[in-house]
Amino acid sequence: MGKGREENMEFGMPTLLETPEIAGCAGLCRSLNLDFIELNNNFPWYQLDAIDTGLYNRLKKEYGIYYTIHLEEELNVCGYNQEVTRAYRNTVLKAVEIAKRLEAPVLNMHLASGVYITLPDRKVYLFREYKERFLEMLMEFSRLCEAAIGDSGIRICVENAGGYMD
Repeated sequence: MGKGREENMEFGMPTLLETPEIAGCAGLCRSLNLDFIELNNNFPWYQLDAIDTGLYNRLKKEYGIYYTIHLEEELNVCGYNQEVTRAYRNTVLKAVEIAKRLEAPVLNMHLASGVYITLPDRKVYLFREYKERFLEMLMEFSRLCEAAIGDSGIRICVENAGGYMD
């Protein structure tokens, strides 16, 4: 895309509180000469179940834009409660399927810093304390995502991961 910029430079916008309808976001994106909209799953109207891929694809074509997806910030794909972790991981897998239907090349996510225990002289983060288990769970999540993504070219990017100290 690029719209007159250097070939490898693309600019986009997040979904906005002021424009809860995707058509309004798409129009604004186009009027600002941007390339994409990041669909933020934290907003109620951009929950995965609320995304009408037919409508979104029509708007994508009409406005000459594309989408990326920002997963919910509270996702914890390495938590110790396996039922909760499974729900978070299934959310990511569902987002991958929607990304495939939208041809969205990127899913952005944050890594949870996990629970910490406050001791008199310090905070002990359980992910740090049980680092090997955390890394095993992270690799398991990675393999799960790679299998779901297949050859679609989708990338999962981790951003703003300052919460996990190591």
